Amino acid sequence: MQTVAKTTDQRGSRDAGLACRRPQGGAALIVGLVLLMVLTILAIASMRTASLELLMAGNTQLRANAFQLAESGIEALLAQVESGAIHLQPVDGWEQSLGPTPVALGGLQGQYEARVRYMGSGPPWDGSSSDLFEFLHFQIQADGVTTSGGVVTERSGRARHVQGIYRKTARTPAAED
Repeated sequence: MQTVAKTTDQRGSRDAGLACRRPQGGAALIVGLVLLMVLTILAIASMRTASLELLMAGNTQLRANAFQLAESGIEALLAQVESGAIHLQPVDGWEQSLGPTPVALGGLQGQYEARVRYMGSGPPWDGSSSDLFEFLHFQIQADGVTTSGGVVTERSGRARHVQGIYRKTARTPAAED
């Protein structure tokens, strides 16, 4: 009798490796593609959120710059009133304006426009014992606008600030009947 030598694997069966393999229906490929799609959607959503947050931070910065510009307009107009360059006139309809004034300080670029107008007169506040004085009420309105390269755009920050000024003056005597 002849002996036939068979090659066997470690488990003792020559066909043991083939018996464990089953045909796969591509489930691993499908699961991998679904996971890849989910990761892609998450990455896109994260990028959109980051872009939106960047725009929001920029808008907040532009609004803060416009706030500073409007305050600068009020301070500039008050300085001109105090120096005598602008004389406050107690006449109905009187208004004085500082035209658009460009400002470029470091990263702050923009302009402000400030105006002062007469609002009327009135007696001293309650509790005052003197009727020899009256108060003239003036209103300062300042608009601050940020610019990009010297141009105002729809994304520019804007702010409007209003401040009152009271001047104490001697009351004019009323005409006697």
